[in-house]
Amino acid sequence: MALTVVSGYDKASFPVTRFYHYLYEPLDVEITETDSGVTKCYIDLILINAETGTTVSTISEYGLFDLLPNITLRVDIMKLIRQYDNADVYKIRAATAVTYQTVITEYAYDVKIRTDVPNETTIKTLPLRGVRSFDLISANPLITGTPSITERDIYGITFDAATAKWSYRDIPVMTLQAPTATDVRPTLAVTDYIATNNSDEPCGGTVIWKSRLGGWMYWGFDIRTESHTGRYEGNIEVGMYETDENGIFTPSDYTKVKTSYTYSLKSLSLSSIELEAFKDIASAPVVYYKHYGSKFWEMMRLASPNVPVSTLSDGGDVSITLRNILKAEQFIR
Repeated sequence: MALTVVSGYDKASFPVTRFYHYLYEPLDVEITETDSGVTKCYIDLILINAETGTTVSTISEYGLFDLLPNITLRVDIMKLIRQYDNADVYKIRAATAVTYQTVITEYAYDVKIRTDVPNETTIKTLPLRGVRSFDLISANPLITGTPSITERDIYGITFDAATAKWSYRDIPVMTLQAPTATDVRPTLAVTDYIATNNSDEPCGGTVIWKSRLGGWMYWGFDIRTESHTGRYEGNIEVGMYETDENGIFTPSDYTKVKTSYTYSLKSLSLSSIELEAFKDIASAPVVYYKHYGSKFWEMMRLASPNVPVSTLSDGGDVSITLRNILKAEQFIR
């Protein structure tokens, strides 16, 4: 009589040691118990401190399922972890405020699967905040080793000081640790990339965004066009009356003014490889804008990215629009 737990992808056993897996991808497990007396399957979440590797707490019976003998139960482990995870980690105003929790979850997890017979087994995982594209998932459903966490890494794009158009300052670079290490927190380096022929930052500003692969991406823009809009709200009945100074006054017919702005950004002459790396900005969970000469980030809403990826061309220009999230309001009464 035995409990069997295998991967829902290829029916293989899970690694004995801890492994990376993307938080927003399924981690399907197939659970089968041969004991005729089994009726329940329990899943306990054991929270592991990312720095020390020690147990923080155990949440018993976080998952509870009916289980019949020799009938396979399929469960998505990452769905359970997502329900527990705190994803409020993007309150960032500068590169130095980036934490390891923007790349991996606050805890590593030991997922104990047991039955009421009792039998048990444990899956050890370290979730990365992200999700890969379909072709990467289908090619390698379970991650082995330490993965690349930015599109720059995937496509081999590095900063070449001799040929770079711009310099970059205060760029966050995260480096993963082996998932089997005691301290699995990624290390942060706030890096300056200085071009040989131009020490200036991009005149159109720098956009920094959270890569769907877990790390942080950045790109500089040649051109910025700024647009401001305002809107009146509310209503006051309009009529003329005398003021204390015996003058005639007509009150305004609004109570509030809201203003907002957008940045239209354009980057010129990207290579085809750079376009491939840039295109996934459309799936970035958060996007920040850094003004020329500033170290501070403003979170903004990405609108209408235009990244012309084509097998018929060897590059092109990129344009995106950013809309402000913070709304400025003024009241008149």
